[in-house]
Amino acid sequence: MRDDSKGVLIDAHCAVSCAQRNHLTLVHTTNGHRQEPLRKAYRVVAAWGHGEMAMRILRAVISSAVLMAMILSAFVTFSSSVSAREYEGTSPSFAVDTWWSLYVDHCDPGDIIWWYWESDDSLGFRLLNTPDMIPIYGFSNWDGYVVEDPGWYNLGWYNDNLFFSATVFYSVEVFRPSAATVVEPLDGSYVSTRIIDIHGTFDTRAEGVLIGPDALHLRKAASVGDSWGLDNLALNEGQNTILVRSYYWLDGYGYGNYTIDKTIHVTADTIPPELAAVTPASNAYLNGAVDLSWQCADECGIALMEVRIDVSAWQPVASTAFHADLTDGSHELQVRVTDLAGNMATASTHVISDTVAPTVSVSDPKMDSKISKDAVLVSWTGSDALAGLDHYEIQVDGGTWTSVETATTYQLNGLADMWHSVTVKAVDKSGNTATSTVGFGIYTSIWSTNGPYQGIPLFALIGGIVAIAALSLFLWYRKGKPSPQKPVSQEAPKTK
Repeated sequence: MRDDSKGVLIDAHCAVSCAQRNHLTLVHTTNGHRQEPLRKAYRVVAAWGHGEMAMRILRAVISSAVLMAMILSAFVTFSSSVSAREYEGTSPSFAVDTWWSLYVDHCDPGDIIWWYWESDDSLGFRLLNTPDMIPIYGFSNWDGYVVEDPGWYNLGWYNDNLFFSATVFYSVEVFRPSAATVVEPLDGSYVSTRIIDIHGTFDTRAEGVLIGPDALHLRKAASVGDSWGLDNLALNEGQNTILVRSYYWLDGYGYGNYTIDKTIHVTADTIPPELAAVTPASNAYLNGAVDLSWQCADECGIALMEVRIDVSAWQPVASTAFHADLTDGSHELQVRVTDLAGNMATASTHVISDTVAPTVSVSDPKMDSKISKDAVLVSWTGSDALAGLDHYEIQVDGGTWTSVETATTYQLNGLADMWHSVTVKAVDKSGNTATSTVGFGIYTSIWSTNGPYQGIPLFALIGGIVAIAALSLFLWYRKGKPSPQKPVSQEAPKTK
């Protein structure tokens, strides 16, 4: 075709540009092929040749197209938010030395236009920024372009075959490239090892995913479908930055691998938390309840604290103190602390709970006994079946308690003659108590019938008093009785 016919073709492109500016876009047919009536028109006109008639026809077609575009603009709205579109099909046959174009609409900066095409004929290829009609790239039949300016773009094929018309089989996709996602480990997470496996998902349009601590130390991840993974990634103790790079093959455009980076931070902590000062101490004796406490710390932070009694389930707690009721018997109390990386520290203590009081009985002196001396040796017996006895205490006449440790006798001296009470208290190792009380009298007077002489002096005194009284009465009685008169003799008195 002559040079001026090519000029007609360029005018036709300008006409299409005007129509596109007025929202006249391609129609996606059921076979995936985008058609445009205006494009057909200028190809027909170009095929007819040149001349005034051709130009008039072309101008009429252009005017009709512009008018139609203005009418359609009132009813059709196109959204630039559509970020993924596919164009796939077969072009109509186009003549030697002519163009066939495919228009891609609503491309935003950062989108990738990706194409693959093939033809049995010799074709030239250009990607044009429309409506400015600036050639951007050509040559490769499999490549892509990263959109820099918003708008719509033209993919054009030129039939430079000398004899035959051409047909293009094409597949074009417009999409927004995306960074790979990391499923595990999560950003900001903690791990308890310095060798980890990392995996996630990625855009299957990407060529692959590279992983490493920085851009200079990247390793390629294995991928299956939309999943990727890398084993045995080495970390440093403490916080690590991991670079996850998705790369798209756009080498023909000159980008090499077009990359999108994502970074995550993972902290490696291989040191378990500190756990100490667990109370009560091991082998402590308790009275049916426990107040467990401890101290813990970790450089990265504590994630979880738990307690367990014997073989029960671990129970999370919010503070470093825990109260629980215990059944009688031996118990193992455990504390487990987990840091943010999953490292654990465990401590335990063994306790004995005893709520049963001990037994105690005063064996001497006997209840209500009468003692004729002021010293008494108090003796008793006691026992405790579970915790065991801790000590005894003694109290005399309601006074203060005196600890006698584990002795089972206690000497009382200098007791006044009176009635006394003595109480012995047994205390077991869990703090349970029991008491035993006896009452007795002290009689040290010689006159007391309960005294050392069993009342003999008193009885003797009384007997003596009675005897004296009886004697006195007798003597009094004898003194008060008149003497008997002698009889007067009848004899005559003798004369001298």
